[in-house]
Amino acid sequence: MPTLFNDNPKYNAWLQFVVPSVCNLSCMYCSIGETNHSVVKNTGNGQSEIFTVKRLRRTIKKISMFGISTSLILYRQRISNQSNKMPPIDVKALSKSLDRTRRIFRIGFTGGGEPFLIPNIVEACIELSKRHYLAFNTNLTSLRVRELAERVDPAHASFHASLHLKELERRNLMDRFIETYHVCIDRGFPIYAQEVGHPSMLKEVESYRNYFNNRGINISFGIFKGEYLGKTYPESYTDEEIKCFGLDPVSARHIYRQKGKLCNVGYNVFLADSEGLITPCFNIPEHHGHMYGKLHFQKKIRRCPVEVCNCPFNEYDTHLFRLALEESFGRGVPEGLSCDADGSNISGATAGANRYSSPVRSALHH
Repeated sequence: MPTLFNDNPKYNAWLQFVVPSVCNLSCMYCSIGETNHSVVKNTGNGQSEIFTVKRLRRTIKKISMFGISTSLILYRQRISNQSNKMPPIDVKALSKSLDRTRRIFRIGFTGGGEPFLIPNIVEACIELSKRHYLAFNTNLTSLRVRELAERVDPAHASFHASLHLKELERRNLMDRFIETYHVCIDRGFPIYAQEVGHPSMLKEVESYRNYFNNRGINISFGIFKGEYLGKTYPESYTDEEIKCFGLDPVSARHIYRQKGKLCNVGYNVFLADSEGLITPCFNIPEHHGHMYGKLHFQKKIRRCPVEVCNCPFNEYDTHLFRLALEESFGRGVPEGLSCDADGSNISGATAGANRYSSPVRSALHH
């Protein structure tokens, strides 16, 4: 994942807001997969029919692809947003909650839906960005992106431009994506465009790269997690596929294998669902407060309890992970480090556990 903001971020906590499950696109590999207007059918007696047989089968498949914890959170969001409308952000309450912690936050907008469908997203982010830093995962198709780009300080926001090529082509939105991308670039925002490295796209990778290069955009491909033609990914990526998509071979096969590794969720990273409830991450069902109330920080970092983690925040923001290690064990922590339970398996580009100061090495082994 490219560096957000700069090499020395000024935030010291992360609130990841899982956007309600409403989107204007319908991608086959998405954990939502369909917009909510196609989810709920009125039965005529004042009740809503949530599950058809087809939807039940799809939901079971989603659970197998994304894990039951992630799927249940997204399903609860889908049920709570049957009107196909996103609730506005209570800016005053959220600002008060964050200020009470005396920390500066990276506030991420990602997850189940498109953040720029939130009705007051621009107004909320203008206020939040006065103190905090914003990170958006957006498909760039909303005109609100341009409005925000004109009104928010580029030093306080960044964009992961989710490039869903087939959907953009199907809905004739490719030009809008490209134009909005350049608006963000011209304003000085950190931004990168990334498509999912889905195996069905292998034959078209180079043609898409050339198409965007000719329009001044360097695109990349991210790891696909799910099933395709009876194979489970990312484990089933071949060396040729990894090379074609330009993926890091270590991350492609191991980034989600987190059991026993140190992680900073609940310490300086939190997940807020669409109802504002705070948990450490998708996989740990602990209550840590409410985004419009009080946030509860745990005093120590923990080890990941699940075999396969769908949200390896220790990998997604190495700045905060390093900060957590340093506060817990002292200085001398190398860049981009995460360890197995025995402290021997270093993921990412760093493989230097011996570079730890002795207190840190000792702590990692106990």
